[in-house]
Amino acid sequence: MNMTKKIICSIVFCLLFCNTSAIAQTLSLNKYTFTPGEKINVRFTARSDFAGNAWVGIIPSGVQHGSESVNDQHDLTYQYLKKRTSGTLTFTAPSAPGSYDFRMHDTDDSGREIASVSFTVQKAETAATALLQLDRYVFTPGEKINVRFTARSDFAGNAWVGIIPSGVQHGSESVNDQHDLTYQYLKKRTSGTLTFTAPSAPGSYDFRMHDTDDSGREIASVSFTVQKAETAATALLQLDRYVFTPGEKINVRFTARSDFAGNAWVGIIPSGIQHGSESVNDQHDLTYQYLKKRTSGTLTFTAPSAPGSYDFRMHDTDDSGREISSVSFTVKKAETAATALLQLDRYVFSPGEKINVRFTARSDFAGNAWVGIIPSGVQHGSESVNDQHDLTYQYLKKRTSGTLTFTAPSAPGAYDFRMHDTDDNGREISSVSFNVR
Repeated sequence: MNMTKKIICSIVFCLLFCNTSAIAQTLSLNKYTFTPGEKINVRFTARSDFAGNAWVGIIPSGVQHGSESVNDQHDLTYQYLKKRTSGTLTFTAPSAPGSYDFRMHDTDDSGREIASVSFTVQKAETAATALLQLDRYVFTPGEKINVRFTARSDFAGNAWVGIIPSGVQHGSESVNDQHDLTYQYLKKRTSGTLTFTAPSAPGSYDFRMHDTDDSGREIASVSFTVQKAETAATALLQLDRYVFTPGEKINVRFTARSDFAGNAWVGIIPSGIQHGSESVNDQHDLTYQYLKKRTSGTLTFTAPSAPGSYDFRMHDTDDSGREISSVSFTVKKAETAATALLQLDRYVFSPGEKINVRFTARSDFAGNAWVGIIPSGVQHGSESVNDQHDLTYQYLKKRTSGTLTFTAPSAPGAYDFRMHDTDDNGREISSVSFNVR
């Protein structure tokens, strides 16, 4: 056991402090708990001098780390890297619940284990989704950051979310506990928003969620960057609506910074791809357009042909840059994606003033489809997230058109009317923004 701890510590030490050629090999996951048979996407970065038969495999966590030949005896499944230096591998989670590792090796011929990341397989009834989400991914030192969380009801009262430097290897709660800059306990809450203060030092960081503070596991993470104020001005992507049919034209409005490179770009990425890395997004984009030093404007794209969930994602450069902003949308078949709209006659109101919002809704919406006032800073897309933040709402009651009368919020600020297809874990379908002054 002592030898195992020494080996694990050596791997962590190397990942944190070795030179750049030694930290160029990584394995990372979007989440760390899966059900038996679930598909797992593992992202890898490998060195160009690895053999063609360098490989990544699933190994039970109880197998000692370090030796490729030992791992080879115990792997449940594997894939060769075939001289690729980065990408995503798709595996199937083992059928037996337990703790496992993805482990990377430099060759299949008596090589070395180079990197690893741990995950857990649990039965479906105990492996409900746990998530961390941000509205944006670049902040200035000392800026307030709101991170939305969804946690499982069986997490301990001392389950926690903390800020960890991105260079710290993922997976172990005890390792993250040694490196966290700040943290907050979840206190048995299963959803909500936590407010943190961005670190004072520029760099790359993660919010990481853990199921307990007592030798637990890292369950979910989301990455962000801290930049000096002069380089971190707001960059935004905005849509007028969030559901489109295959092949439909989509207008996305952008605001970008003047210091972005000429090859800064906006592209369509499947929503399942983890946010943060421009190079990862570049591997998965379906289409893209360069900003060409423009700081604002509208880009017109064509919706993907395959129904599903997608993001527009903005990047500061096409040369190993960073994802700066995103907005999500859904593509649905024409018969299920008929137009739903919200419209206002004007867009600035006084506190307490009456607001008339006109709506057009689909006949297949549930009776509890609803329109509510949501602060504009809340990320679009999820009905359940909007439900947590709405200031007021009204049900549509199967009406397909009409006018709803609301009262403007008492606090000045930016707000949205957002329409949802149901009040039962539905989707945001349309929105329109307004200001209270």
